Amino acid sequence: HNPNHIIMSTNSLLSIVSIILAVESSIDCDYVSSNAFYYPVGACESDIISSTISSFKYICNDEGTIEKYNYNTFNCDGTASEIITDTTELDIQDYQCGLGVCDYA
Repeated sequence: HNPNHIIMSTNSLLSIVSIILAVESSIDCDYVSSNAFYYPVGACESDIISSTISSFKYICNDEGTIEKYNYNTFNCDGTASEIITDTTELDIQDYQCGLGVCDYA
């Protein structure tokens, strides 16, 4: 065996483990996990589908649970057209409230 190959393999394995740990530990802020996507709480997500404009954002309420605010505007401007407070309606896999705002900029 080539000792350099073993060192490179060990270093590669350590790099992969470090990346996995960094990704798992990097969510140290308020977030929502839904359908394999992670959304920072309070961040606006906008869509234009077939010329229909919509946007939404998740909010942590005073009870520490998630609410989803839907808008008929592009940048979550104005008053929400719908506020969903029942978490069973939201198709959420996981969420965190109480850690603070995510640094996603």
